[in-house]
Amino acid sequence: MNYTNILYILSGLPGAGKTSIAKSISTIFKATYIRIDTIEQGLRDLCDFDVQGEGYRLAYRLIADNLKVGNSVVVDSCNPWKLTRTEYENIAIENNREYINIEEICSNIAEHRKRIEERVTDIPNLKLSCWTDVLSRDYEQWDKEHFIINTAGKSIDESVNKLVDKIKNEQNFILTTDRLFLRKLCKTDFDNLCEILQDKETMYTYEHTLSDEEVKGWYDKQIDRYKKDGFGLWTVIHKNTDDFLGVCGLTIQNINEIEYLEIGYMFKMK
Repeated sequence: MNYTNILYILSGLPGAGKTSIAKSISTIFKATYIRIDTIEQGLRDLCDFDVQGEGYRLAYRLIADNLKVGNSVVVDSCNPWKLTRTEYENIAIENNREYINIEEICSNIAEHRKRIEERVTDIPNLKLSCWTDVLSRDYEQWDKEHFIINTAGKSIDESVNKLVDKIKNEQNFILTTDRLFLRKLCKTDFDNLCEILQDKETMYTYEHTLSDEEVKGWYDKQIDRYKKDGFGLWTVIHKNTDDFLGVCGLTIQNINEIEYLEIGYMFKMK
């Protein structure tokens, strides 16, 4: 994956922070920004009718046009139902593009309510949802793999940086499951590696723990394996929490001058 030709599908209830985040990542990834609120209010202003699904349908066409010419697209909408989520994904699939589902939430109810009550709109004539509207919103729970960004207690910049890190990790993945993805080790993994390689219980089969210098040597050995063998031990990350869980993968072991392919793994104790 690279950062071009991707459909970034941002979803979430009003006040979760998705519009601010969507605008920021549009700039970072140089993507076309499409906002359902703008489209729907434009239809109300220009056509004077009660907008239902027309805003989404028009957005789908704009997204497809941009994907076809090679633009990445960030779409900003509540995206509350399985129906709309599937329709967004199908646009990317039909145009042979990748997509990433990103849900923004605010787990702190008091903070979420405060945002709703204090926010102002930057779209002329748009009537904002009140807190009662948010609580009664028909918003279906997700039943498929997606990123979750919890904006509670975080600045916009912190939330954006969290999301960008998730996307970068996804870019470097080796394989993925419903809960985990594996990627190549990188230098920022050093502290987590020390936690594993310097834990006596984890390292009992090694007969000793490693010093900081030895951890650096262990890391360099894995990087060399990537270059020499095309594989090695990979970082295991929990998708929703971004927690570093440990390492696992394939390594070649030389025993009595015979090379054997081995499955290896080491995980944090907690």
